[in-house]
Amino acid sequence: MTALVVRRSPSLIEEFERMFEPTFYRPLYVSRECRRMMSLDAYEIKDEFIVKAELPGVQKENLDIKLDGDMLQIEAQKKAEEETKDHSYICERDFGSFYRTLSPPFPVDGDKASASFENGVLEIRLPKAEEAKSKHIEVKVK
Repeated sequence: MTALVVRRSPSLIEEFERMFEPTFYRPLYVSRECRRMMSLDAYEIKDEFIVKAELPGVQKENLDIKLDGDMLQIEAQKKAEEETKDHSYICERDFGSFYRTLSPPFPVDGDKASASFENGVLEIRLPKAEEAKSKHIEVKVK
């Protein structure tokens, strides 16, 4: 009797998992001086546009927020810590300059805008300008 050997090709999931095996995976080095886009959530509620950005390790004095016309610009700077020369050092945390520019979906009232920073989360609230708020129009019957 002859044995039949069937060779199956690995599935896409198996190939993907193989990429993360210790022998295959190598940490990527990214220059600490490049500017990175910060991660954020942005959403609209009744009369406000709210932006929340995670900026762990950033100090308040290293934040710069500008509203220029209809563009919101957020910049942050996170200083690198002193590297230890005594032993092996792997750096995977981000340092340097972070930025994001976005446009709210409606005109905002910059004079009433506010920002707070707590536990590494920046929250910016941009209220709708009066002309952007919906108004109820009453229908008159003649």
